[in-house]
Amino acid sequence: REKEGLPKEIIANLAHIYGSRCRDILDLTREDERGKSRITADGPDIIAQIWHAVKEESCLTVSDFMLRRSGLCFRKDQGLNAVHVVADEMKAMLRWGQQEYDRQVSEYAETAALARKFKHA
Repeated sequence: REKEGLPKEIIANLAHIYGSRCRDILDLTREDERGKSRITADGPDIIAQIWHAVKEESCLTVSDFMLRRSGLCFRKDQGLNAVHVVADEMKAMLRWGQQEYDRQVSEYAETAALARKFKHA
């Protein structure tokens, strides 16, 4: 059964990451329905998590969001299929130019590559 117009898996993910503060994320989805959109088609993380991280947690880099504010880095693809969605939202909120956007995406891709190298070593 869905709550707040979100599937159980998304609510469970929010509760796991944020505990009682998951209400803050749900409030953002009420303010803007787009916040309910999944960051990736098959994952439980949603756009409102990015908004919350930037607005409330002083998250200023894609790597910070991917590694510390979501479970995206732990996915099989290490979140690489989500990096542009995250960067797009952060670019709009933090008013990045294209050069900064590209740097943020590249920096996370390098971090993910290092993790893959370490994992397979």
